[in-house]
Amino acid sequence: MALLNQRQLFEAMTNTYPDVLTRSVYQPMQLSQPLFKMSLAEKRELFVAALRGMLKDIGDGRSPAEVAYETDESGRLFSFGLQPMWEVREDKEKSRLVGLESLLALHTASWGVGLVVDVLDNLLDTDIDLYLQFKGLEVQAAVDALETFPSLPPISVNLRPSEWLLPEVQSMVLDATRRAPGRIVFELTEYTQDLHFTRLFGKQGSLSQRLTRTLLPVLRRMREAGVKLLADDLLPFSVYCFDGEASRKKGHRLIDHHATESSTMLSSEWSAVFHGVKISLDWVIHAMPLGKQTGAAFASVPLYSKSMKDNPGYVAAVTGKPVPEEDVERSSALRDLQKAAKAELQAALQEVQQHRFDILPVLEATLPPAQIAEWGLEGAAKEQGGIFFEARFPPAWFFGQILPPPRAQRPKVSSPKKAFPSTCNEG
Repeated sequence: MALLNQRQLFEAMTNTYPDVLTRSVYQPMQLSQPLFKMSLAEKRELFVAALRGMLKDIGDGRSPAEVAYETDESGRLFSFGLQPMWEVREDKEKSRLVGLESLLALHTASWGVGLVVDVLDNLLDTDIDLYLQFKGLEVQAAVDALETFPSLPPISVNLRPSEWLLPEVQSMVLDATRRAPGRIVFELTEYTQDLHFTRLFGKQGSLSQRLTRTLLPVLRRMREAGVKLLADDLLPFSVYCFDGEASRKKGHRLIDHHATESSTMLSSEWSAVFHGVKISLDWVIHAMPLGKQTGAAFASVPLYSKSMKDNPGYVAAVTGKPVPEEDVERSSALRDLQKAAKAELQAALQEVQQHRFDILPVLEATLPPAQIAEWGLEGAAKEQGGIFFEARFPPAWFFGQILPPPRAQRPKVSSPKKAFPSTCNEG
């Protein structure tokens, strides 16, 4: 089977799911109340029930990929989905699928998963055996998909620093690599605020020193064993002090908890273990810059339409400064952030070129034609999501085998095709 290019998949998807940009293709679960009104215990109960149900189905003989990526199962809270990484091309007809990332997909009609992040944190902190079953299911499904579809591009799975130090996870990674050599990729993520981190990494030294002392040797051994590695969500501490208002109020500085700081990950000793790097969504949004003014498609996506990354409060929080009172000062603060982010990203991309990674750098955002041209990214990088933004799909859908929604829940809105940049719809 042949993979669809970015334009082909977009046209096939929007014919069946016209509102794919803003509404999940995973059939929504009937909830007693919205997730944001539920307690952690209530959300955890639903999450664990979904996990146990999937594990039972696999134990009963169904394949991991079939179970994990199921879109029409409305009786559980989550499935897994694959977010595409495309070769950056202004002409989407020439944009090939070159990677996929395994992510959660909630059965709640929305693409956002922020409301269950606390559940994952809680599982890792309080029931590591159950958490490892969850992570094992994710890896098992990815490998099964790669074995089922030989022409599928590599699939990457996220692992926190603490997870990398667990013997069970190391065995899982090595086994998956043996089954799908060069096709399964593991990302080092930035999360270090789990309860295991201090136990595993100690308290002596800065975050960078502790990671270098304890984690770097593990990743070296992984690479020597053939494991493909990516550094995820790079951010420069010279630009970002916090990752939002909640962190700022708690005094949780990025320098103390964000594992994948850009200058550390691009240093000679760390870059030697990675096959590539991924640039954080925030960094790309501010450096390019991207917002609801970028285009109609951007204005239709909640991330941009609600100014989640460029409103005055967020800009002040991530830079560690007070919220300006005057509009002119607020505009100036945003411009200053954008200018600093742009300078650091330009320097980082130059470093990436010098390291000559095996994998093209991944920009975790949708790139419009103007930015592709301005930054010289044509064919020189990957964009995660592409014109699908946050959407994610089962593996077979990238070959055009798209399942229609149940008739009762079929979307009735018109197709958003005209909302995309003109280069996506020419010809």
